[in-house]
Amino acid sequence: MYEANRAHKSCIYLDDMIYSPKVPVFRDDDYGLLDEPFVASMLTAPAVNRGAVARNEPQRLGELEAAMLARIDAFEHVTFSVLDRKGAAAAAFEAQFTGEEFK
Repeated sequence: MYEANRAHKSCIYLDDMIYSPKVPVFRDDDYGLLDEPFVASMLTAPAVNRGAVARNEPQRLGELEAAMLARIDAFEHVTFSVLDRKGAAAAAFEAQFTGEEFK
């Protein structure tokens, strides 16, 4: 996925995702250790890099929301979502956009 996005030459990135089955989870929301770890399957999708699009492809800014919503649609049957605040910040997305769209 990473190599394909680098070769793609657009900061909107491709819709490719990584599926990781049976990932051990051993920390809680506050980064403390859980009494009983569990496993969960993870689906990882790239956020559109809004800041880079604004700098390098400003004519494509109107495409960003549709691209993100298309990726979010892939999570339709997911039990819960974990949003990476650092990744969203690096991609220059407002927290309310990424959070609200997953509700």
